[in-house]
Amino acid sequence: MSSSLSPQASALSINLPHPVDNFQLSSATREYGEVVTASKPHSPSKSPKLARSMFDENTSHLSSTECVFRVRISGIQCRNLEPRKFGGKSDPFVEFYWGDIEAPFTTPVIKADLNPTYKGVTISFEYKQSIAHLKERNCTIKVF
Repeated sequence: MSSSLSPQASALSINLPHPVDNFQLSSATREYGEVVTASKPHSPSKSPKLARSMFDENTSHLSSTECVFRVRISGIQCRNLEPRKFGGKSDPFVEFYWGDIEAPFTTPVIKADLNPTYKGVTISFEYKQSIAHLKERNCTIKVF
């Protein structure tokens, strides 16, 4: 998250399972074991054969197959946040919403820091879904 954020909460939406080039997470691990990073472009030729076929638009025989989808987010950091307190500092934290807007995963608050790094914090999501509906899942990230 390397951009200047507005004084209000800023949100980035990500349609998973496809990686977004501009989104800077250290890694997201898919169930089949492939590690996708924002610094490396996604290459379907490097994916396992089954995983490639799962996300192929023309694969109708797998569309009703239910699978477990896991997302792990780590290496969370923010840069150049706008100060919200008198004295030019903020007490930022980050919320991750995975489908349920009422139940976010929240990082700890880091006091008086405009460039927080949440070392050792890993956010994990897991759900069962048919392969046809995987593209409909969103992860919303809000920085306060």
